[in-house]
Amino acid sequence: MEHRFRARAARGIRLAVALAACVPLTSPALASAAVLTRGPYLQLLTTTSVTVVWNTDVASDCALALRPLAGGAATVSTGPPGRVCAIAVTGLLPGGTYGYVPRDGAAPLAAESRFTTDDPSAPFTFLVVGDTGSGGGAQMRVRDEMLASPADFVLHTGDMIYDNGEAALYDPRFFDPYAALLTRLAFWPCLGNHDVRTASGQPWRDAFYTPANNAAGSENYYSFDFGNAHVAVLNSTASTSPGSAQYVFLNEDLAGSAARWKFVAFHHSIYSSSDHGSSTTIRNNLVPIFDRHAVDLVFMGHEHDYERTLPLRGGAIVAPGAGTVYVTTGGGGRELYPAGSSSFTAYSESAYHFTRVSVDDDALLLEMVRDDGTIRDEMGLVKGTVPTPSRTATPARTRTPAPGATATAAPTVAAPGATATPATTRTRTATPVRTPTPVLTPAGRRLEASADTYIEAGGEASWSHGGSDHLDVDVKPFGVTYLAFDLSAESGPIARALLELHATNASDDGGSVVRLPVSPSWTEGAATGVDATSAGAPGLKWTDVDRNRDGRLDAADGSPLVPNAGLVVASLGPVRRGQRVVVDVTAAFTAGPGHYTLAITNTSSDGATFSSREHPTTGQRPALHVTVGAAPTRSPTPTVVAATRTATATPRPTATATPRPSAPPTAVRSATPLRTATATPRPSATPTSDATPAPSACLSGTGPRILLSGTRATKYSNHGLAPLTRIDARSATFLGSSTNHYPVNLAGGAGACIAGGRVLGQYDRARGWDSMHDENNAGIAFDNAAFGVEGVRIDNVTDGIRPEGPGPFTIRHSWLSYVRDDCVENDHVQGGLIEDSLFDGCYVAIAERPTSSIVAGGWDGRGQTLTIRRTLLHLAAMPGPRNGAPTALGHEGFFKWSDRATNLALHDNVFMADQVGQGGAGSMGVPSTLTACSNNVMVWLGPGDYPARLPACFTVTKDRSVWDRAVDAWKRAHPALVE
Repeated sequence: MEHRFRARAARGIRLAVALAACVPLTSPALASAAVLTRGPYLQLLTTTSVTVVWNTDVASDCALALRPLAGGAATVSTGPPGRVCAIAVTGLLPGGTYGYVPRDGAAPLAAESRFTTDDPSAPFTFLVVGDTGSGGGAQMRVRDEMLASPADFVLHTGDMIYDNGEAALYDPRFFDPYAALLTRLAFWPCLGNHDVRTASGQPWRDAFYTPANNAAGSENYYSFDFGNAHVAVLNSTASTSPGSAQYVFLNEDLAGSAARWKFVAFHHSIYSSSDHGSSTTIRNNLVPIFDRHAVDLVFMGHEHDYERTLPLRGGAIVAPGAGTVYVTTGGGGRELYPAGSSSFTAYSESAYHFTRVSVDDDALLLEMVRDDGTIRDEMGLVKGTVPTPSRTATPARTRTPAPGATATAAPTVAAPGATATPATTRTRTATPVRTPTPVLTPAGRRLEASADTYIEAGGEASWSHGGSDHLDVDVKPFGVTYLAFDLSAESGPIARALLELHATNASDDGGSVVRLPVSPSWTEGAATGVDATSAGAPGLKWTDVDRNRDGRLDAADGSPLVPNAGLVVASLGPVRRGQRVVVDVTAAFTAGPGHYTLAITNTSSDGATFSSREHPTTGQRPALHVTVGAAPTRSPTPTVVAATRTATATPRPTATATPRPSAPPTAVRSATPLRTATATPRPSATPTSDATPAPSACLSGTGPRILLSGTRATKYSNHGLAPLTRIDARSATFLGSSTNHYPVNLAGGAGACIAGGRVLGQYDRARGWDSMHDENNAGIAFDNAAFGVEGVRIDNVTDGIRPEGPGPFTIRHSWLSYVRDDCVENDHVQGGLIEDSLFDGCYVAIAERPTSSIVAGGWDGRGQTLTIRRTLLHLAAMPGPRNGAPTALGHEGFFKWSDRATNLALHDNVFMADQVGQGGAGSMGVPSTLTACSNNVMVWLGPGDYPARLPACFTVTKDRSVWDRAVDAWKRAHPALVE
């Protein structure tokens, strides 16, 4: 669809003229006299174009530097000077990712931001939110959940600024709160009744740029395309009567669109059971158009709650596949209204929330996400198949409704040409929150598990759980799930096998699926595992696998049921309560027809739980979708699919898995074998485990792969990494020195990662802090968005790991020692995750104190979160501390923080220090930005009590053995890193 950008001379907005110039994106320049007061933010994003907008305090020479991250020449687009700059860039590639910097002439006004153009052939996700403009805490909580969600654009349903759409409130109540979203995603706005109270909405029109693609040239209503969808946005504060400008526009606009999906958005709800009730005038005007053109979804606000209707046509409830679904989503931040229920209601709830819609070709998934991250309602649609009913807010996947929630038992309903079946969601490269994964659509014959159970260490080691309605995977205590499948009746080689599970709780690690190299015989049993009556009952137990009774599962047990981490065939990734998870496990069935057993293990103390074959809901039982024929043409890659139900069920086989002999599958080996998870009991004061980390999440990705090996005394620098690049450095050693300050220096596409490798500094270990700090070096530095560091060993450098680009970054399974300044220097204050790592010797553990130039670049961590979990952090006194004598030893605190630092979450960590930091007792505390905290231990070896006040989520001990045992357990779980 062509977007028309209307000149608005009265506002002083000039369209830029693109100058094709091969220039660096951030060339040296004098400092700008202008300062950003708004933006930059994206508008009018299409497959080949975008408009970037920003405001400055004084008139500036508007210029935009832009570079394609996949490689190619940078360009600069310019326009006449002014305080409002709107640079329109065309000629972009569909699905291309670009970095951009707003400039005052040659002077950059902000750090580089990134966006991705629309790819009509790719899956996409968008967020819908309404009634946000309060500026209060509820709006920020919803905003935080939006930041954590994959998304390709945001659609607003109106009332963007309370109370009266005042121009002065647009920055504090919209542009500032959503700044981190606006720099990378297009926000498509909608006028609400509060937004038009000032000059009929002129501040709204001054702030936003819409296509104005209607006969009147009005910016108040418009339409746009994204992916295979068409979206029309109306102004419900103006007339929608038959014959009106909006009525004619909508009718002609929808008639002229051949998009697979059709959505409409406006402010006033026309199907509401809350305070205002339904706007029947608008309903009577527009519903005939929606019915005539088979609109799939209509999004509305105005009511400060959530309500989804059954499928409606002509105002009447119709069968699935014959109507439109109407969603009121007005819980973005203003005070809530009570939720009601009417004959048309499928689900309603009074809650702060946003709505997430994920589209993959003919499949769609709609989810209501509350401000605490829980998903309270969902609906799946699939085009062109026979309708299948679904459920909403069932106890198996949804918490008990909060006060004010109303959940009906009516089925989820599909829009015209659609059925209530789940959609598979894939994150786009542009969204640095999650790595893209290919879509897996279950096909072929569906086989339920012939047996399933889980075994658990500790107090239930002798219990049988075969009759339980759930399956546990955990490391606290250790729990392993087993699934048996009978493929003996298949007629040929297994071309594809997809494992389907249904999660009944949330976990950051759903687990790894491991194939067993032989097909062992084991008995499921019928004990439920809910009490001691399950002890000694028939069925597989922990003690049957842990044969030497040492509390761990490893080769010494001599059991064919011990999971081997080298035989992982799929990783489930993080799971949500209620998710339907589908992963490709074809590699486990290469031996053809026969009996097979799969095991599932994970590395999270926040374990995962899945429905078992005893679950009362047939469609939630474990199943295998098997296709017989030629070998698959692509490598198996996991994906997570949203929860729903399966329409048919295979009768459950008997409860005993007694396989007949079959040829063992060809072994799948990892380049660096990992040990099997062990279950050594942990001291109560030590919140770390002896669990083996999961197989490389980095190397199991789908992007290009770079293999590094040998010893490198010169810098490995790669600033042109393609998105999702995987760097396998497990056989490489990088030597840092006075002539090689940045032995690993990376930049480029989002979602890249590095796995393995040793960075060994060659600096004199007796050098003082001042000397090392002045030499300014780091073991690994990167400025990629959503970059991952995994399984690295770093020693004797100034800074260990230095993220310099957009987050969120990830650091896992890594060992840093003798780091002379910051183990992680996160001075660009980006959110991220540090997990299952050993920082054994830091001057400062984590630094988030941006320099003045970083601050001037607009970097700000407020509203983002850095999570540290299952990690060991030791402050080690270094020679010649800051401003200290060369013979002195000292360090600073665990955290070096600033007023722009991120929020902080600490879970299951062990800290250790043996002296007060140079900044005094106050430097040894935890930052005030701590927002989540549990089960941390502080080992204090200095005199007296710990010098700083710690929150209640810390236990302080002076027992050095707590640290030593934790380190020993960590090293045993990470043998590849131990020297």
